[in-house]
Amino acid sequence: MTWLSDEDYQFIYTRVVRLCVDLVIKNEAGAILLTKRTIPPQSGTWHLPGGGVRFGETIDQAAARLATQELGITLRLDTLLGICEMPGEVMNENDIRHSVSVVYQATIVSGTPTVNTEASSLSFCTTIPAEIYREHGQFLRTHHLLPDAS
Repeated sequence: MTWLSDEDYQFIYTRVVRLCVDLVIKNEAGAILLTKRTIPPQSGTWHLPGGGVRFGETIDQAAARLATQELGITLRLDTLLGICEMPGEVMNENDIRHSVSVVYQATIVSGTPTVNTEASSLSFCTTIPAEIYREHGQFLRTHHLLPDAS
């Protein structure tokens, strides 16, 4: 399948809602995996791993692709936790997007999480970091997945 050019992708996703999948991955102690973004939107913030679903790709396939690309792992989707809406993602002053993400709890099947160029680091967190991707922080709070740091 041929994917959109970067130019076509930018044009379309400044005009329509983008479907994403985000992953809540817990370790044995119940801490949740977050990565620190190096790309817009909200560069420099902690966020749940995930990203856009491509045309013709199922949610399961997108989650598997993103887990491999972003974290170097294989996983299993366990439970649909909810929807996270990001209506004002500022990529730059001329590029504002609206994404809607289905958020799944997932289990690592194989591999040890590492970061790619989209993140500078990763951490299994037991509290919500102060510098978190705004909507992901709201999702974690609303669904009682992590408390705020004291």
